Amino acid sequence: MTATVGTTPDTPSRTRSASVLAGLRLLVAAQFAVGGALKLAGAHVMVQMFADIGAGDWLRYLVGAAEVLGAIGLLVTRVSRLAAAGLAILVLGAAAARMTALGGAPVIEILLIAILVLMTRPLDSWRRRRRAEE
Repeated sequence: MTATVGTTPDTPSRTRSASVLAGLRLLVAAQFAVGGALKLAGAHVMVQMFADIGAGDWLRYLVGAAEVLGAIGLLVTRVSRLAAAGLAILVLGAAAARMTALGGAPVIEILLIAILVLMTRPLDSWRRRRRAEE
C-alpha cells in the first residue's frame, strides 16, 4: 500500500461539496438581493404585501435592507454563516406573517429556513461526525 503525500481520499468529495455550497450560497444570495431590492424600490406587490400585514413602510424598508445586507453577507466567506443565521431568523418572521396575516402555508419559507440552517454548519462537520462514528 502506498500513500501520496498531500492527498486525501476525500478530496474530490470536498471539492464537490464546496462547489455545491458555493452555488447554493450564490442562488440564495441572489434571491434575497432581488427580494430586498424590490422592497426598497417600492414595488407595488411588496407595498401591498406589507399593507396586508398591517405594517407600515418602515418595516418594508427594514426588511429590504436586511435582505440586501444578508445577501451580501452570504457572499463574504468570513460572515456567511452569521448572515445565513440572520436571514433564517428573518424568514422565520416571514413564515409567521404568512400563517397569520397573509394566510397560507409557509412552504417556501420553511424550505428556505432549512437551506439557511444548513449553510450555518461548517462544510466538513458531517465528514468529521462520520469519521468519529467509524
